[in-house]
Amino acid sequence: QTALKEGGRTGGGTTRHRLRDALVVTEIALALVLLVGAGLMIRSVWRLLEVNPGFRTENLLTMRISLPEAKYQEAGKTENFYRQLDSRLEALPGVKGVGLVNVVPLQGGFTTAFYAAGQPKPLRGQETEGNLRYVSSGYFQAMGVPLIKGRQLSRNDRAGAPRVLLVNQAFVKQFFPNTEPLGKHVVMDSQSWEIVGVTGDVRYESAGYEAEPILHMSILQQYDPSLTIQVRTQAAPGTLSAPIRTALSALQPGL
Repeated sequence: QTALKEGGRTGGGTTRHRLRDALVVTEIALALVLLVGAGLMIRSVWRLLEVNPGFRTENLLTMRISLPEAKYQEAGKTENFYRQLDSRLEALPGVKGVGLVNVVPLQGGFTTAFYAAGQPKPLRGQETEGNLRYVSSGYFQAMGVPLIKGRQLSRNDRAGAPRVLLVNQAFVKQFFPNTEPLGKHVVMDSQSWEIVGVTGDVRYESAGYEAEPILHMSILQQYDPSLTIQVRTQAAPGTLSAPIRTALSALQPGL
């Protein structure tokens, strides 16, 4: 009986030993897979952190607003709101710049079909498309996006004035690689827009994608009720959240 018990323990011990070895091998294999995966992820994150998004990220406060469409359908009311908003926010202590845009960088957006003026209109399905943004005159300064050539948008680029655009370097590289883009016109929705300035590239899709061609319109010439405010501050941006909300409520209750 003693011999049988010892034999039984020996056989069971061998089985348990083999099972333990198999588990150890499996754990080591899984650990190596996780280690390699973590290393690749860290490397990817590190590369993304080194990517220049095209704008300055420090001390930048953003806030989304949506205007009541029923109240702000008229161009005059919309322009008056934007002008008052700029003036009130720029007057706040600690504010260095104020901008407005319909879609902020690194959050995608939408595209529009266009073609160069003087060229035949493309057939349906063959149109050239570019990313479209509606911005205020102070947007590029507030975001720290450089002006490469031409001029910035101004508050005179309003409804009734000649339609103008600012495009980025990626746009020029793709559509006007061997010619001067300033003064050229592009047609969108049967309307002609003149290129008056070229800005640096901003990554609007994500930090992992190259900058795409962008067309920037003035918000005074292309109305959008949903916009994001960008406020460049001297100190911590959070300290200005309450004053900005107060200014917005004074202009339009409920924002």
